[in-house]
Amino acid sequence: AASLSHMLRLFWVLPALAVLLLSGTLSIVGAQEGAKIDPNHTSAHFAAKHLLISTVQGSVPVKSVNVTLGQNNVPASVEAELDLTKIDTHNERRDNDLRSQRFLDAAQYPEMTFKSTKISPQRRGHFTIDGMLTIRGVTKPVVLDGSVVGAVKDDRGRTHVGYEATTKIDRTEWSVGSTIPAAVVGNDIAITIEAEVII
Repeated sequence: AASLSHMLRLFWVLPALAVLLLSGTLSIVGAQEGAKIDPNHTSAHFAAKHLLISTVQGSVPVKSVNVTLGQNNVPASVEAELDLTKIDTHNERRDNDLRSQRFLDAAQYPEMTFKSTKISPQRRGHFTIDGMLTIRGVTKPVVLDGSVVGAVKDDRGRTHVGYEATTKIDRTEWSVGSTIPAAVVGNDIAITIEAEVII
């Protein structure tokens, strides 16, 4: 192999993820010559509870991702960088709040990064990703549950491989919204990464 998801749904981020993601400036080296991420079908999403009764969802662009593929298209390593200055929950006031010092402090810490430390293949295309997630200058370990969703060939003979990875983090461990009580914005942030690689 070669070197090749008042407030919010990732801001808290990943990640990653872990792992493969969204954006127009995505760069990737594939396990096979010419493998690349399809930015139009790759995304990172997050979700958090608001007032304990509703869910706020959002997305964050990925600036770059590098993945090494192993057997059966299961990733062997993953590195990703997400652009927190462009976090989007479809509400400008809330997005500005998330970018502020109260939450992500995106002016001082514009990127969120993830780097895998171990990827363990499981049965039937599933795998776990252990890695280090950095937000607001704080780096802590996270574990993602990933899967190879499937692979199909297009009419040009290229193979499209789909991936999904999920995790849940406690935003307070990364000093995100430390002064905001969980009754207002839930501490647990669910993250989903969906990606498509073209080989």
